Amino acid sequence: MQLAYLSENELYLLEEGMPRTLSCGRVEQFERTRDSIRRRTEWKTSGAGARFMGTDAGADAYQYDACRLTGLSAEGDRLVYGFSGAGVGGIYFKAPQGSPEDEIMQITELDTGFRDLSLRGEELLCAITYPSGESHIAGFSPGKKGYTVFTDGDCTDRDPSFVGEQGDFLFVSSGFSRAEDGPILGQSPYAVMRYSAARQELVTLLEDERHSFFRPLAGKDGKLYCLRRPAEQPKAPGMTARDVLLAPVRLIRAVGNFLDTFSAAFSGEPLRSGNAKAAKKDPGKMMIDGNLINAEQIRKQNEKKGEKYPGFIPSDWELVRCDMDGENLQVLAGGVLDYTLSPQGEPILSNGSYILRLLPEGGKEKLCKAHTARNLCCW
Repeated sequence: MQLAYLSENELYLLEEGMPRTLSCGRVEQFERTRDSIRRRTEWKTSGAGARFMGTDAGADAYQYDACRLTGLSAEGDRLVYGFSGAGVGGIYFKAPQGSPEDEIMQITELDTGFRDLSLRGEELLCAITYPSGESHIAGFSPGKKGYTVFTDGDCTDRDPSFVGEQGDFLFVSSGFSRAEDGPILGQSPYAVMRYSAARQELVTLLEDERHSFFRPLAGKDGKLYCLRRPAEQPKAPGMTARDVLLAPVRLIRAVGNFLDTFSAAFSGEPLRSGNAKAAKKDPGKMMIDGNLINAEQIRKQNEKKGEKYPGFIPSDWELVRCDMDGENLQVLAGGVLDYTLSPQGEPILSNGSYILRLLPEGGKEKLCKAHTARNLCCW
């Protein structure tokens, strides 16, 4: 079995228990171009000349987009990865043992993102993201140019994976609620859907108003596997007169608290000096999928519980299994960031600190240490 995954915006291949970094030619090219542009233009707003001319804008004058890896899938001797940077998204194929120069472009497009890749033979599925916030499932077929978009609506669709042999696929979907003038006010929990290629229709397999589901995969045992996380619960409707009067104060306080927490989580320094002591007491927070996680506290709690391979993902982020109609749901493991299924059908999971194999009797076998490993795929 070979295993590939993404970790901290790097692509890794696990070989004989040792992770090895694989270069991504498109990302390297993007970074070389970005650095070249920076070197050619930074004299205008930095250095002695800029200070003399009064145009010095400081060290942060130029902020360049990073090129992010957005998806990964594999089959046989082929890897396919998605990337996004500077308003450009794309998909490239590469061989695990090949050089960056041998990579083959599938597509690149402006103002479009390609994530959550799923490869089977010559067919490829992905989630296409748009600046509006919507994302939909699309597919590439051999011998055809471009792609076909299978889903639509005011929603975000993601995590496609093939099921069966007739072109059907699984994915998850969440609908938006918007204000009259367009901004997104909220969204529903993610539900697991199945697209029937023959009938061109959608069937809901698994939904729960209290939970969102992600990464649905069809197992060799005929079961449906997916990740389950608590969904944000909607607030009670209606406002009292007191709420109306206090709304501006609460809004300013909420924005200030969010920015202060965000700054402390990412830089270790709060925006408000009065919170410096609190930030130093709790430096182990991380932002994952829009959730602020007290990673260090969770990891220490797992250590105290005697876990051999303690992770830092909340225990209610679960790997679950059920029948294909959503019945007989069973929790297989808690504290799961991401997972995949091995060629033999065994769950391979990431708990934020390690990649583990879930054994039939319920134990876990360490495959390697990996920080925030995502987009796991094995063949």
